[in-house]
Amino acid sequence: MSATTLRQKLGTGLATTGLLLGGTIAGLAIASPAQAACASDSRTANINYAYAEAHTEDCSYWSNSYAQHGGSSIFSGWYSGWSWARADSGVSLSYAARNYFQ
Repeated sequence: MSATTLRQKLGTGLATTGLLLGGTIAGLAIASPAQAACASDSRTANINYAYAEAHTEDCSYWSNSYAQHGGSSIFSGWYSGWSWARADSGVSLSYAARNYFQ
């Protein structure tokens, strides 16, 4: 293996590691400890429906709720104070409910 090929592989590996590490750090920055103290959420997702609700009372944070059930998906938009989303497409094995804070 030539030195140039080795350098290219090493550079590619380092770049990939940097991207993965950067994505992990960005994901951890979504919910800070101060935010966790004043934000709460609840989620329910099952074969019958999906529901997400987020509260950020007395905080300067915003929340966005998401519910997906079968072919139906809803994003609430970003709200201060309270957000919610509900999706119901009958009976489905495909479902998810999440809340995002910013």
